[in-house]
Amino acid sequence: VLSLLPIQALAAVSISCTASDGAVITVTGDIPENAVVTADPVQVELEGMKTLGAYDINITVDGAAWQPESPVEVSIGSPAFEGYEELSVFHVDTDQALDYIDQYFGFLEQIMNFIKGLFSQKISSDVVSFMAEHFSIYAVGAPYVATYNFYDGDGTQIQNATQILEAGD
Repeated sequence: VLSLLPIQALAAVSISCTASDGAVITVTGDIPENAVVTADPVQVELEGMKTLGAYDINITVDGAAWQPESPVEVSIGSPAFEGYEELSVFHVDTDQALDYIDQYFGFLEQIMNFIKGLFSQKISSDVVSFMAEHFSIYAVGAPYVATYNFYDGDGTQIQNATQILEAGD
């Protein structure tokens, strides 16, 4: 006896949720229209980086876990990301290994970042976007930065004698 399961209709849909720490997670792509996204903050340590946020992101359809058949765009917005020049996104797999994820910048966002760059050396944003092939834990981090000021023998700070180092420098 052959039985057919109902096929879930997919459409270009955008769904979002707000995590308990205030971050807004949005998923856009070929997603069932009745899908629900949830994001729970989790603790993740990123070696050589400051962890700004980490989320166990899940999509359910009618209460059952759902995974995309093709990559979908995920955006995470948080005030914790504001002011950092460089943000990195990592996928945390089941054995806690970290995989770096390239951020995805839509065409309009690329143009806006270019325009911002014309007027400011420091481009800041409180949203990161990337393509996800499946859902689990994703973490956002920024390199640690240390600033060193130099002083003369009298203890007076030397003007224009500052060195800024990122982790690994």
